[in-house]
Amino acid sequence: MFELEEKKLTQQYELEKIKLEIEKLRAENEKVKLGPCKVEIHITKFRTRKKCINNGTSKGGSMHDKQNMDNNGY
Repeated sequence: MFELEEKKLTQQYELEKIKLEIEKLRAENEKVKLGPCKVEIHITKFRTRKKCINNGTSKGGSMHDKQNMDNNGY
């Protein structure tokens, strides 16, 4: 009987340890969530600007722009 109680207490201890670990990871995750949002906005702005600059290339612009660039020797 004593062994069963000891096993149960050990399992409860392990469960509490895991719960604390999960709470710690969630707290760290909340801190990390704030960073990527700002980075995504920056990347989006950079991509938009890049498309405007690179007319006539594979990254943006129309086929007409590309033909004009080829004809002008650029």
